[in-house]
Amino acid sequence: RTCAVPADCTWRGVSVGAFCADVDVDGRMECVGELDSPPFGACVNSACGGSVCESAGVVATCGDYGLCLVDNDCGTGFSCVGLWRDGRKECVQTPLVNNCEQVTDCPLPQVCAAPRTDGRPSCQAGSAP
Repeated sequence: RTCAVPADCTWRGVSVGAFCADVDVDGRMECVGELDSPPFGACVNSACGGSVCESAGVVATCGDYGLCLVDNDCGTGFSCVGLWRDGRKECVQTPLVNNCEQVTDCPLPQVCAAPRTDGRPSCQAGSAP
C-alpha cells in the first residue's frame, strides 16, 4: 500500500505496516512490516542481502516473494512481474501458468494473482458481487 507517512499504514484501525519506507528503491513509499531479525527496523530489500522483503502487515521477513524492480532482484526460479496495473512489480515463481501474467488475463470474476507463499500466479476467483 502506498504511503507518505507511517500514519497512512493504518486502515480502519488495523495496521497494514509498521513503517512507511521505499522497499524496492523505486522512489515510491509503501507500508511495510518490521524486519523479524537484525538489523530490525523497516523491512526493505537492501536489508535482505540478495532476497526481497516479504511483508504481511506489521511483521516482515526476507524471502522470495515481494516487491522488485528487475528480475535480478528475485531469487532462482522467480521473475519480477507486474501482475497488477499499479506500476509495481513483484517476485513470482516462474514459469507462469494459465497464460496469466497480469490481472486482466483471466475471465471475470477471476484475477491473476500470486499466493503469498509457495505458488505461481494463476487465475483465482474474486469475491466481488
